[in-house]
Amino acid sequence: MLRSVNVNKRYYIIGKPDLQAGKVHIAHPEMMEATQTDESAYNFGRIYPIYSELQGIKPARFARKIFDVLEDGVQEFAEQYPEKFLDTYNLPKIHDMIRGLHFPETISEATIAKSRVFFEQLLKVQLISLHNQAQYQHDTKQVQDIDRTYIKEFLATLPFELT
Repeated sequence: MLRSVNVNKRYYIIGKPDLQAGKVHIAHPEMMEATQTDESAYNFGRIYPIYSELQGIKPARFARKIFDVLEDGVQEFAEQYPEKFLDTYNLPKIHDMIRGLHFPETISEATIAKSRVFFEQLLKVQLISLHNQAQYQHDTKQVQDIDRTYIKEFLATLPFELT
């Protein structure tokens, strides 16, 4: 990165700062000339996610692609919950959740988007648990309805008593 720096130019260093051994460290920083202040840039003057590298795709490239397709891509998702349900549990709509996860306007918007993700995960666990409980109750009810006369007749033919 330092090879592309010109001495008499100003740059923005973009990334998440972290304190390591008493020094500020930025993992996977991005650099942008100070004159490139285009509001449409995915990484300038906004909160944006740091993605993990995925099959050789660098996090910055992936973030740029998500930024480019976000508005069109978000329309592909259909809301699965009624508005009253969302209001009751104070959850954002699906489109707002996706925008809030990838490029939120505020930290609060990101937090609200994450809350819907966690809510959906817990709801899924709860629904699976209720389904399993209903299935177990159905199965045990069927076991109790078995006609045991055949078993009793068979046991009576044995020349010994079961212990």
